[in-house]
Amino acid sequence: MERQISEPSATYQDILDLPETLVGEIINGRLVTHPRLTGKARFAKDMLADVLSFNFGFAASTDADAKR
Repeated sequence: MERQISEPSATYQDILDLPETLVGEIINGRLVTHPRLTGKARFAKDMLADVLSFNFGFAASTDADAKR
């Protein structure tokens, strides 16, 4: 019988402690990070969100909306 060593679960504080250049989420107790989008990639994401939200009848949310 093998003994499994469990890793400590990630917390919301781990996300708050990330540098501004990273975005993170907790999936199955693990902190998963990726670089925050900038420049052309962010523009493309915003345009895609606008097209999809228009075609499916959803209001597009922007970063400005999230800060309110």
